[in-house]
Amino acid sequence: MGNVWDAEIIVSPFMAKQLIEGQFPELASGEVNEIGKGFDNTVYSVNGKYIFRFPRRAIAVPLLKTENKLQRCR
Repeated sequence: MGNVWDAEIIVSPFMAKQLIEGQFPELASGEVNEIGKGFDNTVYSVNGKYIFRFPRRAIAVPLLKTENKLQRCR
């Protein structure tokens, strides 16, 4: 049995850059740096200006979707 903190989903800096550029072409030349990781998410900054979080486990995906919906309601 693996460590409970081990990620189910690993988003490397290279993969994060590809995913970000795919959805935000204006950030294609941006510098992507990992800020940190917790139990549910890995966090990257782009150009020191934008923050992107990627889930580390399947259980975090619905939580991010709910958070996104709540942000739109503001």
